[in-house]
Amino acid sequence: MGRRVVVGQRVGVGGCSVRGGGVSSSMRGFPQVDYRRDPRLPVSAPAVLAASDGRWDVIAEDFAAGGCRVVSPVPLRLGTAAYLTLQLPSGAGHVAATATVAWNTAAPPWRIGFAFARSGGEERARQVRALLDANPRLGRRPQPLRPSARLRLGAPPDPCPVFTRDERVVLRAARDALAVRELFGRHAVRAVELRRALQGLMLHGWIQTGAPRATDRRWSAVLAETLSTGGARATRDRPADGAGYRPLRGRRAQAFVDLARAESAEGHDASAVEWLQAALAASPEDPFILAALDALTVGHARG
Repeated sequence: MGRRVVVGQRVGVGGCSVRGGGVSSSMRGFPQVDYRRDPRLPVSAPAVLAASDGRWDVIAEDFAAGGCRVVSPVPLRLGTAAYLTLQLPSGAGHVAATATVAWNTAAPPWRIGFAFARSGGEERARQVRALLDANPRLGRRPQPLRPSARLRLGAPPDPCPVFTRDERVVLRAARDALAVRELFGRHAVRAVELRRALQGLMLHGWIQTGAPRATDRRWSAVLAETLSTGGARATRDRPADGAGYRPLRGRRAQAFVDLARAESAEGHDASAVEWLQAALAASPEDPFILAALDALTVGHARG
C-alpha cells in the first residue's frame, strides 16, 4: 500500500525523491488534496453544472466534503466560479453548493475538479458519513497502481456477474499477465475509465497484482462466457471531441498524465511520480509534465 508523504519527508522513487506537501498551484490538472482529511468517495451521482452562462446535466464521478470531480461537455478555466447540484446515492441526500474550478484536463473528455465553498461543509461531511455507513467499501483506500505492476487473475466470481466492456478489457489483460502500463498504453483513450474498472475488480479480489502464478481453473468457464461477448478490442477510437480538435500531447502521454493525477488525488505520490516519468518518456520535454515532476520530486543533484 502507498503512503502519503508529509512535509519535509522524502521517499526514493525511480532515481528521485518524493516531496510531500502537495503540488504547485501552477500545475493544472493536479488536485491539492489530503486523502486522509477529505476522502473522495468513488460514487456516481447525476448533477447539474451551472457556469459561464451555461447549464449542463453532468455526472459527478466522486464526492467529498470539499469537492467533487465532474465529466463536463465543455472545458472550464481554472478559477471559474460555478454552482453544482448533486443527487447522491444511497439516500444520502441532495447537494447544492457554489464551487470553483480547482483543476482540469487538457483534452476531452473534460474532467474538472471543483472545490466547494466552505459554506455547507458540515452538512456535506455528514453526507460523506452517510455514504460510508450505507457502503463501507467506499471508504477503503484504493491500492496504488504502479506502472510496472503486473496483473493477474485472483479468485473467480461466483456467481458470475455481467461485466462491462471496460471490465472485459481489464480481465483479458489480467489473463494475459500484462503490466499496468501496457494495459493503459494500449487503451489510452479510455485509460481513466479502465482505471476505475480495474479498481472495482481489485476491490472484489477478482484481479490482483504481482508475479504471474497458476490461474484458478474456474476462470476458464468465466472467461469463455465473458470474453465471447466481445468488447475486448483495443479502444483506439477517437474520443467525442469537437471538430478540428488536436490533442496537446500524444494519447499515451496524456493517459499517463491522467493516471498520475488520479494517483496523486488518492494520496499515492510515489505512484504519481512513476506515471509522470512514463508520460515524459512518451512525450519528452513536455513543459507541463516537467513542471509536474518538478513539483513532486527533488532530484539527487539538488540534495
